[in-house]
Amino acid sequence: MLKYILLLTIWLLPSIASGQYIILSTKQGPIGRIAQRITGDYYTHSALVLDGVVYEQDWPRARKTSLSTYGKRRTVNDVYYLPMTRQQIDLAKRAAESRLGEPYRLRAYFRPGARSNGTWCSNFTGQVLNSAGYNLTPAQMHEPENLRRQLNPQFQYRYYR
Repeated sequence: MLKYILLLTIWLLPSIASGQYIILSTKQGPIGRIAQRITGDYYTHSALVLDGVVYEQDWPRARKTSLSTYGKRRTVNDVYYLPMTRQQIDLAKRAAESRLGEPYRLRAYFRPGARSNGTWCSNFTGQVLNSAGYNLTPAQMHEPENLRRQLNPQFQYRYYR
């Protein structure tokens, strides 16, 4: 069964390698349950795919990953299409690239408005999208599920790691 899932994933990856997508993930196991209990939402992580590269804010720092190696073990990843113009993609990539290495911090997650020299996944994703012309408020990018509701992206497929 795992062989078929991997084959399906490999087959689907080229189809999203040239576009722009948001990946919303749910970590399975104790860590995922804790995150779901804190947020009250299904999704526990968000990342952006821009021209086949995944940009994300995760422990310990913001990074970019190749699409073919993205995803943590025991994670459900839902891929959503996010309509963007070429100019928006370029602006988002520039913003994401400039923030690579920024530390992962949850201070402002638990205390909105608190100053912090880092951020968390959905806030990072929202800020990168805002640099491309989206107008997300801090509440709309506070959690991955808030992003999904506000952006209303088109579901493409689900894959497991």
